[in-house]
Amino acid sequence: GETSPQDLLARIQVPAVDDAPSKLAQLIKQAQAAGTAGQFAEAINLAAQADRLARKNNLVPAAGTPRPAQMVAVLEIKLLDQSTGKTGKSLAELVQTRVNDYMVVAAKQEAAGRLSEALRLASVAGLMAQSTQLVFPTGTLTPEALIARVAAAPAPQPLPPKAPSRTGHAPSRVPEGRATCE
Repeated sequence: GETSPQDLLARIQVPAVDDAPSKLAQLIKQAQAAGTAGQFAEAINLAAQADRLARKNNLVPAAGTPRPAQMVAVLEIKLLDQSTGKTGKSLAELVQTRVNDYMVVAAKQEAAGRLSEALRLASVAGLMAQSTQLVFPTGTLTPEALIARVAAAPAPQPLPPKAPSRTGHAPSRVPEGRATCE
């Protein structure tokens, strides 16, 4: 007989991992494998997922395992290094541009109240800048300054409970309305 698409997918997909520490380890391992294979964009995506998961759940990778933010920074630099021949720009120029891109998005995330993502992006920018000894012009928002600002920001307050709505009464009156119209 024929194999159903679900059967094929079940064979090729890694079983879903429910617990966050196992999922973190799995994402880091997949990111490392993609990086080793030279698939830097995929590796960056997986490492960023691992970073978000670690931050969301306050997880620390197992001893000897790279931190996801560090992986993203290293992989970004490797990806940029591949581009140096195509763009005619030096690696330092490409890193400077990429760090600036991260900082712009981090500041937008901060302004939108997504502080965890702002911290993640600023951390990656900081690690990239640090590893290439990038110097920021005076008056420029540095990753460290943004991280300090976000860390000092008050935690978002939960929304107050909603007042009971009146819409719950409408369905009970629909038959009355129909009877009136007939």
